[in-house]
Amino acid sequence: METSVQSSAPSNPQAGAGYALVPFAPPGNNDTALDFATTELEKKLQAQGMSITRTLTMDPVAAAASIGTLCKQYAASGIFIGTARHEQTYKAFWGDRPTHAEVRMTLFNCDGSVRWKSYGTGDVTYWWSNAGAAVSDAIDRSLDTIVNQLEVLKSGQPNPAAGAIPDSIASPAPKATP
Repeated sequence: METSVQSSAPSNPQAGAGYALVPFAPPGNNDTALDFATTELEKKLQAQGMSITRTLTMDPVAAAASIGTLCKQYAASGIFIGTARHEQTYKAFWGDRPTHAEVRMTLFNCDGSVRWKSYGTGDVTYWWSNAGAAVSDAIDRSLDTIVNQLEVLKSGQPNPAAGAIPDSIASPAPKATP
């Protein structure tokens, strides 16, 4: 599938438009933090005035390969597909728990082209606290970054995250056609 970054203002996400959101957790993944990330992103996008429908759980690569079908199935004008990850390390013996989360999000047009992409990180350090709360907080911070970048894009300004993810990683080079 070929993808290209589309930069024209008319294709920006608009309040009231219907979009589908592919859950972060692929099939068979039992990481509750990824379920939390999907629910929180859905809430944050809806708070921006966007109509969001969550799709069935599916592999993000398979979802990207079936954008047109998903758009028809969910009556969506675009599909949000992303990845999320988190990690925790112990830097000291007594309770220091640095937590890091990263979220990458792409909004695809129904023709498979990339309309918008973003990258957010969140870092927190909790002392003597619930490890799950630290993960949730770090994910929430990374989602805030993404939603804030989407809000700027909705205003018609350039995508502030366009350079945050090298294009060679975020959007594979189009295949040459003979």
